[in-house]
Amino acid sequence: MASIGNFNAAAASLRTEATNALVNINLELNLFTKRVEPPSEYVGVGQHLAPTRRHEAQEGTRHTIARKLGLLFKDTRVLPSTPELIKAYGLRASEIARSSAANPRGNFSHGPFAGMIGADATTLWAAATSGRSALQCHLLACLLARIWEPAEATSIWVEIVARRKDELKLQLTEEGELGQDVLYAVLEDILRSDLRDWDASVRAWMRVADSVMARQQTQAHLIIDNLSLPVNAKPDAYDSVISAWSSAMTQMEKLLNGVPLQVHSGDILLALLSWHLYPDMKYLSKEDRYIEQQDPLVEGRGILTFGLEPSPRIERDCKSVYWALPLSHLRYYGRLPITRTRSVRTSDRERITIDELLWVMVSAYVADWDDDSIPTKDLLSFVGDVAMRLHGSYDFKNSSKFAKSNSLGKNNENIDSWLMMISRTCLKYQSRLGEERIRKLKVLGQRFVNFVGGPFQNIFNVSNYLEFVQNLEDKISLLREVTASRSGKDDESQQYEFLIIYRRSYVDDSVEGKGLKFEIYEYATARPEYGVSGSLSRINDNTLSHRRWLSVKLGDAVGTKYLETVKRRLEEVKKMGEKATSFSDSSPLFGHRRRRSVYQQSSRDSDQLIYVQNSRREARGARDMGPHMGDRDYVWMKAHTGAGPTVEFDVVHGRIDAIALLRRRASIVVHQEGKDPPLAQKPEKSTWNLSAKRITQLFRPDTVDFSKYAKALAVRLTAKHHTILLCMTFIESLYRDSPGATVDVRAVQFDFHKALWLSSAVRQLLVTKAVMIDDVDLRAVPRLNVHGINTATCFACIAMMETGTYNLNPDELQNVFAIGAADSLYIASALVQDPTTKAPCPVKRFIGNIGRAGMAFMVPPKDPEIRSYDKIDEWYQYDHKEFDGTMEDCFEGTSLHLSFSEASQAVNVDFSGGRDVEAYFLETLISVHDRETWIAELDILGALRSPKERLVQELLGSKPCSCGPDSARGTKIISIDNFAEMIVPPRQAGIIRANGNWQARLAAASICIAKGYRVILKPEGTCWGCLSKASLDDTTVASIVEGTNGVVVIL
Repeated sequence: MASIGNFNAAAASLRTEATNALVNINLELNLFTKRVEPPSEYVGVGQHLAPTRRHEAQEGTRHTIARKLGLLFKDTRVLPSTPELIKAYGLRASEIARSSAANPRGNFSHGPFAGMIGADATTLWAAATSGRSALQCHLLACLLARIWEPAEATSIWVEIVARRKDELKLQLTEEGELGQDVLYAVLEDILRSDLRDWDASVRAWMRVADSVMARQQTQAHLIIDNLSLPVNAKPDAYDSVISAWSSAMTQMEKLLNGVPLQVHSGDILLALLSWHLYPDMKYLSKEDRYIEQQDPLVEGRGILTFGLEPSPRIERDCKSVYWALPLSHLRYYGRLPITRTRSVRTSDRERITIDELLWVMVSAYVADWDDDSIPTKDLLSFVGDVAMRLHGSYDFKNSSKFAKSNSLGKNNENIDSWLMMISRTCLKYQSRLGEERIRKLKVLGQRFVNFVGGPFQNIFNVSNYLEFVQNLEDKISLLREVTASRSGKDDESQQYEFLIIYRRSYVDDSVEGKGLKFEIYEYATARPEYGVSGSLSRINDNTLSHRRWLSVKLGDAVGTKYLETVKRRLEEVKKMGEKATSFSDSSPLFGHRRRRSVYQQSSRDSDQLIYVQNSRREARGARDMGPHMGDRDYVWMKAHTGAGPTVEFDVVHGRIDAIALLRRRASIVVHQEGKDPPLAQKPEKSTWNLSAKRITQLFRPDTVDFSKYAKALAVRLTAKHHTILLCMTFIESLYRDSPGATVDVRAVQFDFHKALWLSSAVRQLLVTKAVMIDDVDLRAVPRLNVHGINTATCFACIAMMETGTYNLNPDELQNVFAIGAADSLYIASALVQDPTTKAPCPVKRFIGNIGRAGMAFMVPPKDPEIRSYDKIDEWYQYDHKEFDGTMEDCFEGTSLHLSFSEASQAVNVDFSGGRDVEAYFLETLISVHDRETWIAELDILGALRSPKERLVQELLGSKPCSCGPDSARGTKIISIDNFAEMIVPPRQAGIIRANGNWQARLAAASICIAKGYRVILKPEGTCWGCLSKASLDDTTVASIVEGTNGVVVIL
């Protein structure tokens, strides 16, 4: 208790009765622990509060803080009377508390965490049982928590408490008296740590409330995000906070009394987002909008009008509702105060669901295809279908094989990959594009996330189309199409800039041909050809004329079938509306060469002369081809007379031995006189991208074989933009069974290539071969999920998602068994299940918290203690009688409990110089009790990570049997029926009889391993007789039990 001697000199003038009160300790304690009857509207909050939280709210530190704050600010000259607001807020809070989904009850299945499960309404109930002024302080806490970071909000609390005390001291000096209860509150210290925990509890409550009122919150945010309003413009932090607090409560009170309001500042908008009360709104902008929130607590009362047309500057940079304050208590060092500005804009402060995070990322992933050539809905449908078909093309049981058909893989339905993640997300959101929030999240992704190379690593391109599609004419048509979109003006000098080369295979089935195969190379114009007159040639008025050349052989060696094939082919081309010409080897014009690659020094150069037509006019036109593309394959040409320089063509798309689009190297015309062209220019990269509309037309299941494309698809573990896919796949898997979980929107901006948890996960999967890998270039089509990943890696990922910034090294989290953050408890699955159970995810999320600020990483003590039965009067507790084959639960009184030793250490999240520790390791004790008797502290994760020499789990796959108790006869093992028999080393191998009691079995496993025993986990439904005959490393369990020198326990 603060001494009156520490008070300022003005306190000496207090009345005698006030002085007597200050020294009356009992009176002081009664004052701060006094519990008032809460308003009836708040009863639902108390009824649905966990017993441990209710006790803290009514009798613990939270209640004391609520009472002190309420007394400091109870003066009506500071805060207005708001009975309607207090009533409406209580009704809304009780409504939220009654939600079973958002506020579950702790039970046996939660193990030692049962008392911490459920919504944290501790601060709210503490305020409700401390008086109306304390409830108003809770409302202020909501305002600050909505817009400020935890450290900033705590600093504001410290400042306004100190300033309020100074005001009251001054009032005492000037007026000579002060209420006795207020005077006590002035004299009492309020610790920064208590204010920080007060703020943390409010934040946890608001997260739960946001989830229950998600629709109304989203609607309000969509409107408010388009505004730019300051909370107020007062430069002094205390004045600004008190003004905003008072103004927000006054305006909300008026609305609840049916008074319509015009918004001139952001305080009332901040209030409705913070207090979850939603009046109908009229938004005046380019067009009037009336938003019916349909909130029964406010419906039919006052209407909130806002949104007058902002200036053009504000339109370009909407800050939503923002607040700038100088903070004097944020840091220990530096120039103070530090001015900070915060906003409630969704992109700055909002939390998003896991599905929304995936939508943000997938929106960015498909951005290159979202070119308005087709509706986004159709694009998402196409991407989702393609992703599913590619996924179905893999044989996940054999990483070197692919499906042989275009059908979906039958065995892949229950196997995840990044492809299935993309497919699910596309199909989920394709019908929701009309929702404003979904559109804004899409823009968010396309603004802050950068994927390089287009969807599916750009495998759906022209070159792959040429490679995998069967129909030749479809390929030629596409090459002409892309040429038309890239080439320049239609004039004679440009008509042969591009050329198409391909080969067709035939079989000579004539008698003399004997079924031999032969090939004919063909050339085709990529752009319509000019006629002799210089104008574009036309077969008729509607069709531009293309030309094809067939390279044919002449002479006695050519068979009749060959000549018939050439003739028939020429007729086919003419029927397609194109000119057709054959040419012989008498006048070589084009040559096909494959250049020696620096990467293939052993290959030999080979030339193949291909002979083209005889027309001097057309030969001159053909000489005009060229720019350099730098591919290994190229075509050279020279005049048919053999004179003049050589002009070369490079491959733009495809392969010369199949079909290719060529482009000339030199950009000038090669003259007939043979003038030398300039030196070849630097190679340019082909950037011929297809539109989304054309991609969806070309790459259909009935035209392409997706198994071939799957072979070309890969996510490279070393590629920065590919790691986002791996991260999102892992995150989806980690949060799959946590539908209510949210993540900080700032995680969208994180460079996942630098995520330490990702590299840890990949290392673990490479060891277990749970990801498809090509060792040459580290390519992978991964099934990157949580299976086989340790809890430390999962916790590191969760920490990043919770904060949007933490990038923790999993190696430093090896001993962590749970994380407490805001409204969530992330617990290692092994702590809330039977030791024989294999959980689908290493970590489970529950709504709840430990009642402390910051992010707590819970770790066990270094050397957990175990009760020792060494007293003479405890001899009767252990018997070690022979096992009779009956399995029952002899540990019914066992229970697990959680407590804290108060030992803590800051987690390294980059030192900021702040006064508050944002993340910390917290020594946490998991105690096992036998009814009221303490037995031991447990390191459960450490025990379950024991090597197989200590913890045998290999038998868990054994089949159940229907044997009776008699099957155990003749086996030399004893029954262990209580903790004394377990802790006092048994004379021989024993079996712990805790059938169906997972908490007792978990505790037993941990204790026995800590005692140095060898523990054999027995499958449920399997008798000891059958289990004893099972083999471990070619040795029966019975032999292990009888031949081991140490203690062996069957659990």
